[in-house]
Amino acid sequence: MAQRGQDKRAEEQINSRLSDMAQRGQERRAEETEEQRNSRLAVMAQCGQEYCFRIHGQIYHRTSHLHPAEAGDENTNTTHFYNIITHIRHLCM
Repeated sequence: MAQRGQDKRAEEQINSRLSDMAQRGQERRAEETEEQRNSRLAVMAQCGQEYCFRIHGQIYHRTSHLHPAEAGDENTNTTHFYNIITHIRHLCM
């Protein structure tokens, strides 16, 4: 009877260790996925495609030209950054 109790405790410890190892593996894969995604976004920005950036965990996409000469008569740059600042103020309240 005592032997069965010891065997059961040993099995529970092994299962607990295996569970911890599996969880660490999942976390590691999640980190690798985030690193790969960040790398892809950096490459996209260098290639002149869509540019993304993150503020307080929120992902923003550049929707207008950052240089006034490229924008022509548009003045969307100011509006875009005003919206971001408004969003940050909302998060801080």
